[in-house]
Amino acid sequence: PLYRTPEGRKRAPGGGGGGIGGSGSEAAASSSSSSTILDHFEAAAAGPGATSEDHEALGELLLRRSGAGAGGTGDAARAAAAFKAAVDAARRESSEKSSSSPSSPTLLLPARLLNNAAVAQFAVGNAAGAAALLEEALASASKVASGGANNGSGSRNGQAEERNAAAEAVTLGFNRARVMEATLGPAAAAAEYEAISRAFPGYAECHVRLAALAAAKGDMRAAAEAAAAAVAAANSSSSSPSSAAAAAASAAAAADALAVLGRAHLERKEWQEAGDAFGRLQALLAKGSSTGKGSNSSFDDFAELGLAAVALHSAPSAASAGLVSGGNRQSALLALASSSSSASEAERKREKHLGKALEGFKRVLQRSPRNGVAACGVGAVLAERGTALS
Repeated sequence: PLYRTPEGRKRAPGGGGGGIGGSGSEAAASSSSSSTILDHFEAAAAGPGATSEDHEALGELLLRRSGAGAGGTGDAARAAAAFKAAVDAARRESSEKSSSSPSSPTLLLPARLLNNAAVAQFAVGNAAGAAALLEEALASASKVASGGANNGSGSRNGQAEERNAAAEAVTLGFNRARVMEATLGPAAAAAEYEAISRAFPGYAECHVRLAALAAAKGDMRAAAEAAAAAVAAANSSSSSPSSAAAAAASAAAAADALAVLGRAHLERKEWQEAGDAFGRLQALLAKGSSTGKGSNSSFDDFAELGLAAVALHSAPSAASAGLVSGGNRQSALLALASSSSSASEAERKREKHLGKALEGFKRVLQRSPRNGVAACGVGAVLAERGTALS
């Protein structure tokens, strides 16, 4: 996904000091009263005195709801419309201020607002619109960071804004690269990710995208290397997170990286390494919402499928287990069906692997009955057993 930047406003619609900044808005969006809260924000944005902040607040709430699946694509489309209204209103407000005081420099639109409007546009498939907003956001952040904007530069507040803008530009650069994947293609995006990674080696998400792009073109060695770098960066960040949000971002990046790493090792037939990656992914997902992936998600299925595939592929062959020699398949059936000491170690190991694979594929099918990969996995295990047992 593209990443939102923190909201600057901290007030509820119509005034007051409550606001929905930070985790409070996520809690509001998921609570039973979220519809009532949404009604208040919609009323404020529809009012005759609505400001850019009112539209932005509505867009934030809708964007968070769409990310949580509360309203799906409907909320995403409404969020995009709300942010467009916020940007249009901000432009009018800036123009009015400049007209009333011609000697004052033109006020820049906040990079935060432009970025989050771009996130909403990207969510509804408007990559070109997102790209234009991100370019404007980067120009705004760059001007503030250099002290060239009308932000009180030189004062303590102005210096803080400059530092925040410099940090914000990193997120904006990542988002621009993410949009480049859809507009200019993987090569242009990879060059942007690599530039960010060189400047900020600890930015795990850049390594994750490089791993995904390498995997998409079939370069599993490069995918594994980039994914391993992402895991290391995420683990380093999670050891001393600056905030709960930073810890969650590190956990999410680690989950993404482990998924790509496991797939890369699986493709390269590195069974032990693949099993380790999928096992770590499963353990991370077991921690729940800290990864932002939720429970019983596609990530849970992916980790389970990976472990089941490792178990299937690393099972000793029927020939090495002595199950197809001499044509005595009835005897093999009896030996495989029992756990008696007469069964060979290879037979027991083979059945253990196949049993583990079958259980994993079946667990995925129980959660996701239409998962074709899991169904094929069950068929593969049965075929393996059928080959050995007739």
